Amino acid sequence: MIDRDIRRVVLVQTVLDAPPPRSDTAVVVLDTAWTPGADDRLDLLPIRQVLAPVFDGRDLFSDALRRLDGWADAADLPNRLSLGDLSVWFAMREELWHWLTERMIWRAAISALRERLGSVRLVLGVEDPALLDAMAPLDGEGIGGVMERPAPDGAAVKVPESRAPGAIPWTRRLDRFIGSPDRRIRRRRLARRIGLLDDRIRTIAAGPPDRVMVISYTGIHQRIQSSSSARSVDPNLGSVIERMRREGPAPIVIGLGLDHRSDVTWPQIAADPRLLPQSLLATRWHGNDVPDPVVIRALTSDLRRPEVPLDVDGVDLGPALMARVRAFADAWLTPTLTLASRVENLIAELRPGALLLTHEGIRAPWLVAAHRAGIPSFAIQHGVLYPTHPGYCHRRDATLILPSRTFVYGSYEREVLLEYGHYRPEEVEVSGSPRVDLDSIGAAVPAGDTERSLVRHELTVRDGDRMLVVSTTHARLVRTFYLMHMLEQTLGGPLEGVHIVFKQHPGESDEGPYRDLLDGLARSGGYEPPPMTVVRDIDLYRLLRASDAHLGFQSTVLTDAVVVGVPNLIAHVGALGNPLDYVGAGVATPVRDVEDVRVALEHPVRPDPAQRKEFLDRHFMSGDASVRIVSRIRDSLDGDRARSDASPVRASPPRAT
Repeated sequence: MIDRDIRRVVLVQTVLDAPPPRSDTAVVVLDTAWTPGADDRLDLLPIRQVLAPVFDGRDLFSDALRRLDGWADAADLPNRLSLGDLSVWFAMREELWHWLTERMIWRAAISALRERLGSVRLVLGVEDPALLDAMAPLDGEGIGGVMERPAPDGAAVKVPESRAPGAIPWTRRLDRFIGSPDRRIRRRRLARRIGLLDDRIRTIAAGPPDRVMVISYTGIHQRIQSSSSARSVDPNLGSVIERMRREGPAPIVIGLGLDHRSDVTWPQIAADPRLLPQSLLATRWHGNDVPDPVVIRALTSDLRRPEVPLDVDGVDLGPALMARVRAFADAWLTPTLTLASRVENLIAELRPGALLLTHEGIRAPWLVAAHRAGIPSFAIQHGVLYPTHPGYCHRRDATLILPSRTFVYGSYEREVLLEYGHYRPEEVEVSGSPRVDLDSIGAAVPAGDTERSLVRHELTVRDGDRMLVVSTTHARLVRTFYLMHMLEQTLGGPLEGVHIVFKQHPGESDEGPYRDLLDGLARSGGYEPPPMTVVRDIDLYRLLRASDAHLGFQSTVLTDAVVVGVPNLIAHVGALGNPLDYVGAGVATPVRDVEDVRVALEHPVRPDPAQRKEFLDRHFMSGDASVRIVSRIRDSLDGDRARSDASPVRASPPRAT
């Protein structure tokens, strides 16, 4: 047991880094998935235990966004980060929000340690930029911040031996001159691919004049499965693209994340005659587009003028935050401006009549290029939209170019954009959800016995076990801190007869820390961990219909569970969560600990039909969203053509002012 006799606290990433035990020292392990077992040293303290009261008492995310926006306004960053009609401030805002939130978490953790252990001396045994920023000014507070570094292990680094030119075999020297057989084959293969894409571009450019450029990121595609087939599609744009293919206007799909030079992505590119890979922006539409480095240096140098302070629990994080802004500017300005110029070249050759995209907050170069070309831009809501969503909710600013029209799922979302995003009424239209269009059921009907058994068999769920789907996130900060706290509180105990299926976000690139956490909690508590499956590439609605319940925490899947109609559990731990008032609306059951989860699974409650209908009516316009979206875009193209016939000058879409 760690008590207040401790005078020294060492922070390490894992127990492997922990120094030998000392009677006056506690070791805080920063790996949020680690839990001490019965045989572990008594001086080891998991960071989750330190942060639990912090998360339960403060909404650090909302606080951080409010502080960031106030600081940015005082520093006039939207204007200072603008070159012509393009500002990178709104593209970097969400990243900086997470940056500030992480430092506020560590400041709160330091205060919690002081409250728990008294005046202690902190020793940092890990290279963590956020911790360094939070601890750097601690010397004057009565808590020492000693920036000790881990000692090098002395292992020698082996440097590859250089080879003398004369030692290279003559066959390799010949290959260098004429190219190796593999290189020659690859050059011929690449030439064939470029030829196919050249023909494709000529066909598109010579085709019907009504065409729409659609920006789709393959990294967030989801598996959609029907009775006859399964396919991977963009969850936000997939049904719209499919309808355009059938009825027009013709889509020109720009596949972000696709490269015609890659053998991995080429089959997908080759199979779709309306698909063009992102790589063409660098190889075909590059032009003379690199911005003047003198202009870039002048802008970033201007960011070195006296900084605006940002007080966080007695510490001024303003200088560190401005340094981060400068780093972002250095890294983003040139590629962002370059991309806008390349998109202009793309538009000039393919002559689309409109732009359609999602995640518009980080797609500023595309919006700017469309604005410069005088074509309207359309955006479709992605995920859950709520009053503190940083991608949608912001002040109206002359440096912010908004889409000509944003399609949202329901009337609630439109109200949020008008009130908190300062959109104009004509810029927001309720369309319904294209993601729901992709599902053929969308009703409160359980999966049939055959389909349910098939899904459970695929996931190795034993007969008789209850299947609990837990939705996760790809956002590093939420996954590392808040989600680990939620899982410990709600799943950190015996769950006999329960199989947990972690449904990952499409953006997660590994299995995550979920198994490690629950296995560690089980070892520490002396009980058997529940069987677990981690899955990412599966039809979400098919999975939910086969489940006994869903458990979520600030997840868009909470809303998907309402659409499907399965018992929906929302973790009520910490000051975050419940952004759409699922509990008040009667479409989710709050659970605060593992006993609540047991009871909810033993006595599952489906949403009341009337309350579920009221929730869906507010957040999802019924009917086919893709029909509405495509119809509106077609009307815009028809109107533009009529105006073009009357005047050679096309009107540009409105810009935020």
